[in-house]
Amino acid sequence: MAPGLPASLSPHICVVCSPDLELLLQSSSLPPLSQILQSFSPLSQVNTRTTTLTSVSHPSFNLRFSDLIEIENACCEDEDERAGRTIDWIGARISRKSPKWVEIMDKSKSEGFTTPWWEELKKCSEGNHVPSPHEGWNHPVAVVFAVSSTAANPLQALEELHSRQTDLPSWVDPTHLRYSLIVHPQNSSMSDPIAESLFNAVKKQHGLHSYLLKLSLPAPPPPNVPVPALLPRLPPANSPSPTRTFS
Repeated sequence: MAPGLPASLSPHICVVCSPDLELLLQSSSLPPLSQILQSFSPLSQVNTRTTTLTSVSHPSFNLRFSDLIEIENACCEDEDERAGRTIDWIGARISRKSPKWVEIMDKSKSEGFTTPWWEELKKCSEGNHVPSPHEGWNHPVAVVFAVSSTAANPLQALEELHSRQTDLPSWVDPTHLRYSLIVHPQNSSMSDPIAESLFNAVKKQHGLHSYLLKLSLPAPPPPNVPVPALLPRLPPANSPSPTRTFS
């Protein structure tokens, strides 16, 4: 059995949603779809195959989810400016938490106490999902195109997402899996049989990597459910760079 896959080397999956799905999640007091999917990672007991088709069992398998538009915007930022912001951001986080850490270390006299400074640095580094020409593992391996059945024309909305040009640098590997997702809320005006027909039409048009998610959204929202904490990410720049810095 293989050891757990480190978060920093886990597959990176980008998500792009139609406006109707974004509105549906916001009106239901839910976070963006990429964060919802991230809360289910790591997966347990996943089998993968090597290049020689040898089956490998993983007790824990990490996945990383990002909003595609956020990744595209982050790639527009000058690399040196982003590096400087990253150092300042990590330094500010460590400075803010240091007094509490020092207090804990003063009270703890046990040997082998792990200094939290390095753990914080590790989490901030692993939370970086923006592709870099020096970090091939951050390139998206899949893109999920998601719509809801509340759209005026879900099939057309999904087609528009599939036809959009991914605005990523030339050094980002353009080869990735493409998935289609239809979120069908319980309060949708579309009946379940019609939603199933829509799902079948999507499979014929965009392939078998298509899924229908029937979702119950009670009002008011149910109590929060504990989920794994998300890794910290560098906040977006206040003023995105007006021009690209890559060829």
